[in-house]
Amino acid sequence: MKLTEAKLKQLILEVMSEEITIVTGGGFKPPHKGHYEFFKFYLDMPNVKKLVVFSGSKEREGIGLDKTIALFELYGLMDHPKFEFRPAKERSKKAGGTFTNPMMDAMDYAYENPEETVGFGHSAKEEKYQKRFLGATKKSGNTVEVPMAPEFGQISATQFREALRNGESIAEFLPDGVSEEQVMQLFKA
Repeated sequence: MKLTEAKLKQLILEVMSEEITIVTGGGFKPPHKGHYEFFKFYLDMPNVKKLVVFSGSKEREGIGLDKTIALFELYGLMDHPKFEFRPAKERSKKAGGTFTNPMMDAMDYAYENPEETVGFGHSAKEEKYQKRFLGATKKSGNTVEVPMAPEFGQISATQFREALRNGESIAEFLPDGVSEEQVMQLFKA
């Protein structure tokens, strides 16, 4: 077995006795198999106390936060004892109006919870976000680098939405044990 840097970091994290809270954020409109496997990567680590997932409220092609939450429920994540979902905070724009920024919420979490050790969960395509997170939260004194989750295929929420829009099969986007019929029923509701 080749010991890669990512695997070494994972092994170090797993043998640490300190419990860690992993924070992450995104749109998840809609969440797919890659997101599910990403979350499970961190949820399955024995020293991860909890995984806090922030999601923005912006709709994408008619898919809003309600569908994101419903799919998290269908995937069994909302019942996982270490999974915590939080809608991103509405923030005021200088020019008026509001916006959400799940990354800022992840950073705020570190500052608002100084008693917790906090790391930013990310995959290879999001590695730059961990660096931003660690740089922006350095003064909090409670953030740590955590292992990068492996890539779980080349699928995206954009492709998932496209398949839904075109009436194509969505099986490749779903976690094992979740049927297309269950998801389509949810989208018809």
